[in-house]
Amino acid sequence: MLDLTKDIRDICKRDKTRLDFAWVDQITRASISIMANIAEGFEAQSDVEFATFLGYAKRSSAEVRSLLYYRNDQSYLTKE
Repeated sequence: MLDLTKDIRDICKRDKTRLDFAWVDQITRASISIMANIAEGFEAQSDVEFATFLGYAKRSSAEVRSLLYYRNDQSYLTKE
């Protein structure tokens, strides 16, 4: 997950992308949230609680994916 967060940070530094402050803030926070929720769930007191936090991480990853699709649609990114 750290690699994803680093990749997002690199994308956010690009000329066209870095000027969209709201998008940069949203995708950065969502990507960090993935890692944070996995870590928090790992320290959970039960398997049920761990599964709950993995669900939060999954939803954050869907948010990141959605934001990347949005940026790709504007031709700022390639699918690679």
